[in-house]
Amino acid sequence: MIRLAAFILLGIGCSGMAAEKSFQEMRVDIHKLVQEKAKLEKQIQNLRNEQADIADRKEISQMQMLEAKNNLRILAKQFTILRRTGSFLKSLKNSEGEGLRVSRKYHLEKLVQTKNDQIEQIQQVESAMKYQNTQIEIKIAQIQTLRASLGNQEKDTRHLQDQLRIAIDKKAPGQKTAHRFLFEKKGQLDAPALGRWVKSWPLDSRNDRMWVLPGLFIETQKNSNVAASETGTVGFSGTIPNLGPTLIIRHDLDYSTVYSGVDLRSFKNGEKIEKGQILGNIKKPLWENRFGVYFEIRHYSKVEDPLIWLARRQPE
Repeated sequence: MIRLAAFILLGIGCSGMAAEKSFQEMRVDIHKLVQEKAKLEKQIQNLRNEQADIADRKEISQMQMLEAKNNLRILAKQFTILRRTGSFLKSLKNSEGEGLRVSRKYHLEKLVQTKNDQIEQIQQVESAMKYQNTQIEIKIAQIQTLRASLGNQEKDTRHLQDQLRIAIDKKAPGQKTAHRFLFEKKGQLDAPALGRWVKSWPLDSRNDRMWVLPGLFIETQKNSNVAASETGTVGFSGTIPNLGPTLIIRHDLDYSTVYSGVDLRSFKNGEKIEKGQILGNIKKPLWENRFGVYFEIRHYSKVEDPLIWLARRQPE
């Protein structure tokens, strides 16, 4: 039953193809640019993480360098002390003096070996630091290149958006539009309900298996209202196993939002829904006797991370 719920959501998301075939090519191009932009942003973040790791290793190398140089200074002092005792030990003619001279020679040899080891370590650390500096410069150059590519992607995306808006305006002449696409509102959508946010909540744990859904469970009080996060049209209104009453609202460029566990008002497929419109309220507990709404944002069949779409987190 749980797999059936996920399958139904997947099928519903896949069926949300653009209705306006005349705009399809531009929609697909915008979608590809948005995906490429997300990949570039991820690559930049990965490079920044690698740069930070190299910087951490460089800091460790600098500490090792300071320690090695400090050891050399200590060795230099020990050499000075042993040299000063040389003339004194030569003046001793007895067997005790001979033993001290042998001991001094042994310590000098050990100090020379230790000094050579420290010099070798310093050379290795210097070589490592040069390599780390080179790697940091490479990462910085790669980040700058990706940022330039990202800027070009954003320009291309804005250009296509403008073209699509012009096409929409031509289709409805005389009607001014200030249309903004859903992906332009990332980080600005309102949560459908007030309450505590639970990311990746487990749907079921029967048979020693934990089923985790990728959306967001918003824990609320009983009878709390649930509102649409954004304007769109009804794509599905019905019941999904294990999730209960579910409403899917379609938005532009094949995005959709999913609201489950809500005592829904009556809706018809294709009916327009306004942002902030009350969809229903919470009557029954959805998860472990906890009241709330399960919320998803989908692009085609892919579930997006809701935390980067909603305007702000609710109090935990």
